[in-house]
This record gives sequence, structure tokens and C-alpha cells, in this order.
Amino acid sequence: MEDECQQRHSHVIRDMQEGNEVRNYVHFEDDRRAISNGFERKFNNIEASINTLKLLSIINIVFSGITMFAMIMKN
Repeated sequence: MEDECQQRHSHVIRDMQEGNEVRNYVHFEDDRRAISNGFERKFNNIEASINTLKLLSIINIVFSGITMFAMIMKN
């Protein structure tokens, strides 16, 4: 009887440990996904900033060209 009780206790402990491992793994995956999404958002923001700077550079070059053309035509 005592042996049977000890076995049940061992099974309950093992089940609890397995449940904890599964729960920890799920939390780990959720954390990893959240971190990954955060990095992806930051990367997208950086990419948008770089594209904006490229566009501003192109606009600057175009206006510089127009200004130089106007100065040449004026002389």
C-alpha cells in the first residue's frame, strides 16, 4: 500500500514537472516571438528613415541642378 502511494506520488511529481516544462517552453516561445516582432518593427522604422533620407537626397540633387541651370542661363 505504501509502495503504491509512493508510485502515485512520483507520477504526480513527474506530471507536474512535465507541465512546468511545457509551460516554460510556451512562455519562452511567446517571449522570443515578442522580441522578434519588436526587432522587426525597429528594422522597418530604420528602413523607412533610410528611404526618406534617400528621397530627400534626390530632391536636393534635383533642386541643385535646377538652380545651377538657372544660374547658367542667367549669365
